[in-house]
Amino acid sequence: MRLFCIGTILLAVAFGSGSCHRKGAKIVEKGKEGVLQDSLLDTFNVLAQKEDSLRLDTTILLFFSKGPCFGYCPVYDLEVYLSGRMRYHAKQFTERMGLYEGKLADEELEQLVQRIDRLRFDTMSPRYPKDPKLVIVDLPSTTIEVLYRGKYIRIVDNHSAPPSLKKFEKEVETKLRFHPSLQAVKTAE
Repeated sequence: MRLFCIGTILLAVAFGSGSCHRKGAKIVEKGKEGVLQDSLLDTFNVLAQKEDSLRLDTTILLFFSKGPCFGYCPVYDLEVYLSGRMRYHAKQFTERMGLYEGKLADEELEQLVQRIDRLRFDTMSPRYPKDPKLVIVDLPSTTIEVLYRGKYIRIVDNHSAPPSLKKFEKEVETKLRFHPSLQAVKTAE
């Protein structure tokens, strides 16, 4: 219906007669042509803003996952979206179990984006240790996937990552995993 309405408005503007009237739209006579006061451009801008908002809320900025070990290591996934929305899925050996959602404040989101940018993920190895033969299967692996300068970069850290990456991992674990805005959506039974 919306496409039909927009198409009819376009035809009306082009040919001077209109048959589709939206609530609140005013047609002003200007010679023989009708001009829609709340322009199509405004309509398209509103639609574009909604699309941008949806994109921000569904595009992941940071995916952070802690895998299992042969002991009692916490197992969880944490996602931070471009909108600042967060999802924390605590799977095993965590202080709280289940699915939690929250939202970063704008300043916190900006700090995270700047931190990701400064880390230069594009210069890092996709896995640590670089030699797969050196992976210690008893240690938990950390998987980090970030949207860095328009593309996703994935790093799996078992051990031997650079100190800057280890520091970032610790920050995510302490600041985001226990963020005060996280509220239970579905707790484990």
